Amino acid sequence: MLRKLRYLLLLAFLFPLLLPAQDAKTIVNRSIQSMRNTKTLKGMINRQERVKGKMEEGKLYFKMTPNPYQVYVYNYAPDEGTEVLFKTGWNNNKAYIFPNKFPFINVSFKPLSNTLLKGRHHSIYDVGFTYTLKVVEHVMEKYGDDFDKYVTLQPEVNYRGQACYVVQIDYDEYAYEDYVVEQGENIVDIDQKLRVPAYKIIEINDGINDIWDVKAGQTIKVPNVYASKVVFFIDKKDYLPLVQVVYDDEGLFERYEYSQLEYNPPIDPGEFTPEWDEYMFKKK
Repeated sequence: MLRKLRYLLLLAFLFPLLLPAQDAKTIVNRSIQSMRNTKTLKGMINRQERVKGKMEEGKLYFKMTPNPYQVYVYNYAPDEGTEVLFKTGWNNNKAYIFPNKFPFINVSFKPLSNTLLKGRHHSIYDVGFTYTLKVVEHVMEKYGDDFDKYVTLQPEVNYRGQACYVVQIDYDEYAYEDYVVEQGENIVDIDQKLRVPAYKIIEINDGINDIWDVKAGQTIKVPNVYASKVVFFIDKKDYLPLVQVVYDDEGLFERYEYSQLEYNPPIDPGEFTPEWDEYMFKKK
């Protein structure tokens, strides 16, 4: 009996060592599955984005559901105290905003309006992991059998007390190519089709000032992939990409850090209405 017990204890010790080591593709696939399984999400985002050659910083708190898409945002920087509420099909599909400055009245803007996109890489549609999921899925599809050529597993790190895998994507063939704008397309439509950043398309094309500044038949330059290098810190508990660092041919392009993240927490439906007690919308 004692010998059997010792054998079982030895197996319990050795079993984790006998499991196959995690590889980059397995980790990325598990991350994709976790993002797909997101029902609700809450947390903080610290962002850095290169805008007109300068790194702009921001910090916000958010809560969201991907299906149906609805999101609440509280800005800490810039424009501290600004609140944004968006629900698919509500408010004529416009974002409802309390700007927290004179004359302290609520306003509504289309999510892709120049006002809401000014100085930012992404729109209110991209809060949480909605956009990241689409880009990572595209990476898996694009690289296919060459996945291991471009995607590698780096030494693990500890991010805000959470053990994380580090997955790195390197694409030395990063370049610009011609694209002919199709009827009815804007820059965000092209972004969604090719999975390359809308802001980068605007940046590399002289004469294009915003996402609407293109017309059918026009030839523009677009990146052939999202970035020349991307680094993800993927937490070992929920397999979510807590840190996303993106480089292009000019260096750091954008960086996003998630903290205080709650994965699939309960959210009262009232939290996506302007009447929720914690919000300032109804107190205008």
